[in-house]
Amino acid sequence: MFRTSWVFSALYLAVSGVSFAEEKKADPQARIDLHPYCVIESNLLGPNCGFDFGDFTGWVQSGNPTNTSVVGDGHTGFSASFGPPTLGFIAQTVRTDPGRNYRLSFWLLAMGQPNEMQIRWDTYVIDELINVGDTGFNQYTYQNLPTFQEATEVKLGFLDVTGFFLLDDVVLEPNP
Repeated sequence: MFRTSWVFSALYLAVSGVSFAEEKKADPQARIDLHPYCVIESNLLGPNCGFDFGDFTGWVQSGNPTNTSVVGDGHTGFSASFGPPTLGFIAQTVRTDPGRNYRLSFWLLAMGQPNEMQIRWDTYVIDELINVGDTGFNQYTYQNLPTFQEATEVKLGFLDVTGFFLLDDVVLEPNP
């Protein structure tokens, strides 16, 4: 029974993904460089969540912008590249429902140490990745992020002295 339901769940997810991709192709107004990893109806971070516009549209930069750009070498399509010697940030402030929990996920590649990445939810540092080893793209997910106001800031900070981070497909959505 368990195995059968798992197979049906996997099949449903696979078919759902194909259906989404076909719908995007059929829409003549759709940008073909946008990817379903971050462009989902419930994503609060907007259509440039994967940096596929080729820039930081929709994001606010602060801190040290040195060695920060959008490159064509991402998890899907483009990605944001960060290699400042001191912390540089990107952020978005989104509408949230007080009392509701949210889930934040993104894909990250790291090259070179020493490095640091900060994940901030509103004014709180919810995680700090320090001296991340050289990796391919890995997905990071943070569940049950609480909200107390109607607007919440998602802020991601990067520092990499000898290498860089690549960030892609950032998703913020209500917890299911």
